[in-house]
Amino acid sequence: MSEIMAGPLPLIAGRAPDTVYVPESLTELRDIVIDSSSVGGTTLVPTGGRTQLELGYAPTAQFSLLDLSQALRTTAGGKGAGQAAAQASGQAAGPMVEHQRDDLTAVVAAGTTLEELAAILAEGHQWLPIDPPLAESCTLGGALAVGVAGPLRARYGLPKDFVVGMTVLRADGTFVRAGGRVVKNVTGYDMMRLWCGSLGTLGVITEVALKVLPIPGERHTIVTPHATYEEAFGFASSPLLAGLRPEFCVSVRQTKGWETLTGVSNFDSLDGVGQRALLDGGRDAGTDGEGLYRAARDVGFASTDTLTVRVATLPSALGSALEVLIKLGPSGCATVPMAGFARATWESGAQPAAELLAPVIDQLRGAVRPCGGSVILERIPPELRARLDPWGTPPSAFPLMQRTKL
Repeated sequence: MSEIMAGPLPLIAGRAPDTVYVPESLTELRDIVIDSSSVGGTTLVPTGGRTQLELGYAPTAQFSLLDLSQALRTTAGGKGAGQAAAQASGQAAGPMVEHQRDDLTAVVAAGTTLEELAAILAEGHQWLPIDPPLAESCTLGGALAVGVAGPLRARYGLPKDFVVGMTVLRADGTFVRAGGRVVKNVTGYDMMRLWCGSLGTLGVITEVALKVLPIPGERHTIVTPHATYEEAFGFASSPLLAGLRPEFCVSVRQTKGWETLTGVSNFDSLDGVGQRALLDGGRDAGTDGEGLYRAARDVGFASTDTLTVRVATLPSALGSALEVLIKLGPSGCATVPMAGFARATWESGAQPAAELLAPVIDQLRGAVRPCGGSVILERIPPELRARLDPWGTPPSAFPLMQRTKL
């Protein structure tokens, strides 16, 4: 087992851990978790691809980073034959993925990155349509623990919607399983949805059973420029466009104005009305389409982005909420109107002062709360952390959430 003490340590919401543990197996991981839960033990912050370390509050007590990049490369059931052979030959072992192509399911070690999983599923002409920011570096366990999705959410939903089974390591060292390995699973309380989005506070996700989908076909990304935000929002939320069932439809503010990226896998099969609706004033991005989509997906997570605000609300309420953010002059902005989702970001030195930003965030939270929406600060610069609350007022069910940890 490795225990890293020297060198610059990654920051968790602006605070550095006392140390970083890097267990090399599930057994070592379990031992660390048990030790930390004993009297006088340290708080553990589990991490995978380290793409969301700035989200939420900083730990108030001493804490250690639990790097899961090595321990969660195997499934809870142990090594497969290929894994054991690779280790015996001295080669780096790949992630454990049991892909049942005929059943459209896969059992995946939680430390597998989404890029690795995509490559394995693609061999069977299938895919997992979840796309959090920086998805190439993000692990499956981390994506589920955070629970956020990207432009694909409008058509395919959130990451938790693809989970049919899950194994979690609790603080007492017990591996707990919920669900199964088949799509039809309706018995008992749905613990999996409780674990998804819990940020590792209820346990460490070690293995996930997923439902996957056939790859829809060659995707065309249609780029449509717009002169104003209102024009972009109206285009991206139009009923005609929704009726064409695009893979994604995201409007992004660029330095030269707004653009809407619409990804369609059935472009050639659309009738003339559908093709004209997409191409009216737009163009097919061709080989550049994937890069444009990834740039839109990752808005707010560049190394220069220091303040990032995410808004989720009803599609009908999104326009007015985003208009308030745009008045603050963000460096970048992306919105998925069909899903009621938007993200605005400011680069280092360009963010508004706390005195201006805090009341605007409070106003937005008050506007979206009645319809079940949220405004979350995903990144906060150090000088503003003391003045801004990343989550806002806790929901009425928060005391119940706290009791689930006991």
